[in-house]
Amino acid sequence: KEVGYDLLSKDFGRNQDTWPVVSVSLQSGEAVLQGAKRVQIASEDEGLHQYFLGDTHRTVAETPHNLNSSRSHCIFTIFIEASNRNTQTLRSSKVQIVDLAGSERLKPYEDGSQQDKVLMGQAVSINVSLHWLEGVINALNRKSTAVPYRNSFLTKVLKDALGGNAK
Repeated sequence: KEVGYDLLSKDFGRNQDTWPVVSVSLQSGEAVLQGAKRVQIASEDEGLHQYFLGDTHRTVAETPHNLNSSRSHCIFTIFIEASNRNTQTLRSSKVQIVDLAGSERLKPYEDGSQQDKVLMGQAVSINVSLHWLEGVINALNRKSTAVPYRNSFLTKVLKDALGGNAK
């Protein structure tokens, strides 16, 4: 099962059981996150600080092919608002920076994730979410009327970036 965590939370601790969980649902076609923290920033430096804070909370582990293998995907969402005082209009945009964990082959004859149940579970979750992401991209390329966004936490969060009004 895919689980999302708020990597910017002050309650983020060493024990995974205490990590702040984020859930996602699609309401009227829009991804709605519950439990995710929004931090107001006013400068590039503040934004970079938040980005690197979240990055330090990511789970990494050593695998046979990578000494610092990220064990999760990471989505950093930036909401930008600009107001025009003359016309009294507000424009808003959303930018998502996505770092996908790489897929991992689980070979029974090779030391690695299959030797550790936690790492193996992470590898399976990564591979399954990448599978569903591929399914969404394929459906969009075929211009299918049924795009399987609901199959994955990742695809639900990225719905508007993948097939909405993304530019």
